[in-house]
Amino acid sequence: MRRMKWWLVVTGTGRCGTGYISQVLNSVGVKCSHEDIFAPYHTPEGPIIPEGLVTDDEIRDRMRTRLNNAWWGWQAESSWMAVPYLDLPEMEKMTIVHLVRDPKKTIDSMIRTGGFTEETGELFWQFQIKHLPELLETDDLLERAGLFYTRWNARIEPYATLRWRVEDDVRLLLDRLEIPYEGYELFSDTTYNSRGGFATDVDLETLPEPLCGELRDMTERYGYEWPSR
Repeated sequence: MRRMKWWLVVTGTGRCGTGYISQVLNSVGVKCSHEDIFAPYHTPEGPIIPEGLVTDDEIRDRMRTRLNNAWWGWQAESSWMAVPYLDLPEMEKMTIVHLVRDPKKTIDSMIRTGGFTEETGELFWQFQIKHLPELLETDDLLERAGLFYTRWNARIEPYATLRWRVEDDVRLLLDRLEIPYEGYELFSDTTYNSRGGFATDVDLETLPEPLCGELRDMTERYGYEWPSR
């Protein structure tokens, strides 16, 4: 049955397909924002202005505003930045989709698109270290990406209604969410929000222990083969 209020949050690590899923949901009539409520900048409907992170109270205000204005029609938000707020009371009745992607491809994309550095990440790096200060314990970008993948996903697991691999047939996800899609032109561009640049060709087996073992266990638990090269 189609819900007519804000009821669905899709979240993951970033570079895992949250933008793609937001487009899928909109294509079947579920009004879904992407990195709107859960975003570190002060003007979610305008350009990113690097004037410091929003406060947690500002995030709560955005959530309450949407909850109190169902007539706006918003039904979903897809954002990797929702993770620190999954334990808030406003999230208790939400359906939480834990979106995952093959870790090698995710980590490769994180590094290739300039993540995990202050120079390239700006507010997003500030947001990451605010909520995961462990990232500052190493300067190695592969280690930072491996830490982020394992820790961020682990934080989602206790709150997830269901886990979904972005590589799988999205129609099966819609079935599980009881969202009808017959008669709609289903968004099918799985390369949506892909970024250019050269592949980093990461080798996950070069990660130090115990991180390498943690990532390997998570990879297999999520139904992926453990990649070495």
